[in-house]
Amino acid sequence: MERKVFSLKYRPKTFDEICVQEVVVKTLKNAILSNKIHNAYLFSGPRGTGKTTTARIFAKALNCEKGMTINPCNQCQICKEIDNSNSLDVIEIDGASNRGIDEVRELREKARFNPIKGRFKVYIIDEVHMLTTEAFNALLKILEEPPPYVKFIFATTNPTKVPKTIISRCQRFDFRKATVNEIVLRLKEIAKKENLLLEEDAYYQIAKRADGAIRDAEVILEQVSVFASQPIKGEDVEKLLGVVPEEMIFEYFDELKKADIKDVLRFLVKIEQEGRDPFEFYKSIVQAFRTILLVKNELPKKALGITDEEYQKFSQIGNLFSDQEIYEIISILIGYEKLLKYTSFPEIVLENLSLSLLKYFKLKKEMGVISLGEIYTLSPKIAGILEDVFIKEVDDTIHIYYPPLKGKLTILQEHEEEIKEILKKILNKDIKIKFIQREIKEEKKISEIFDKTFEGFEEL
Repeated sequence: MERKVFSLKYRPKTFDEICVQEVVVKTLKNAILSNKIHNAYLFSGPRGTGKTTTARIFAKALNCEKGMTINPCNQCQICKEIDNSNSLDVIEIDGASNRGIDEVRELREKARFNPIKGRFKVYIIDEVHMLTTEAFNALLKILEEPPPYVKFIFATTNPTKVPKTIISRCQRFDFRKATVNEIVLRLKEIAKKENLLLEEDAYYQIAKRADGAIRDAEVILEQVSVFASQPIKGEDVEKLLGVVPEEMIFEYFDELKKADIKDVLRFLVKIEQEGRDPFEFYKSIVQAFRTILLVKNELPKKALGITDEEYQKFSQIGNLFSDQEIYEIISILIGYEKLLKYTSFPEIVLENLSLSLLKYFKLKKEMGVISLGEIYTLSPKIAGILEDVFIKEVDDTIHIYYPPLKGKLTILQEHEEEIKEILKKILNKDIKIKFIQREIKEEKKISEIFDKTFEGFEEL
């Protein structure tokens, strides 16, 4: 018996087997049950989300020998021919290689003939956005007034390139990406049927790499099952795909926290010697800071697809910065994308990027300060009370330097417990507070530190 790859072997054959696209499935089922079949459909969405598969199942549902049904039998000759892509009534066309006006004219002529076996002649045009303007214009007339037995299903990963005149004559369905957890569940189903043993981390590594595409995840699963011995570990997936391990990203953050340029550069040279792709490493840094921001705003680890240990580490890094500072860091990172993509010297660009990040970590280490921006994100009220103070961490004691203003100490003492609670959340540990009045001679020095510490607070 001919062996099939996972993505074909486990390709859905009924509506109920389609993963993730509940809205699309429900609408198409209702259209069949109520006999409200539209002339044309546009299936748009990222790769590997089931657009062509859904189109085939819909075509089977319309043409099954047992009658129009939401549960095609998959046993009759018509269903089998559609599954094998050799049905004379369900014509699949690749829009990328049949994109000219001549091909569309030929389609238009053939569409006039009645279906041979089924009830409908169904045209499935994949990557329809690749058709030329002339081809779209030639398609427009038959799309507007097709014979009653002709149905069109267009699939595209780029609906913005499909003319509005075409879209307006279609019922549009947007296919969404699968979440990490949805992909993990799918992979576990396949692994069970194939008698594959994977560690939990391996499932999540594959799911994250698939970027929402179930088909991509199935391909990677098959690839790693050939590469590694069982039980398959997360590090096996990392080695196979060249993924930057989370441990390496945390090690990078540890070097940044030391705030020593020599250590950071040594680390970057080490990953270069290991043959790591600078752009892959860059993408991992961006993704890490996004995760830090989400963790800092208390998104559950299940939704992020990370382990308890990773969640804790991201949380510790997030406690160093305010939301505003993380926004700034992410903006800096995004600005380096094109440079890294198109430069002939990616290692130098990565070093330059690291120096830009280093200043944020260095400021934290040198001053040991807690920024007013961090406090503002948790409590605008307490941030207002602390607006003219300077906050510095010394071991487990927080020194709050307040200006020699009448009544300032009293206000601080009245809200001491609230202040302590906020600082405890930021630092993620128990602390003590010590109030210290600033001397006049220190005002100028403290003012300079304020300018750096509270920079950007006005925008908040």
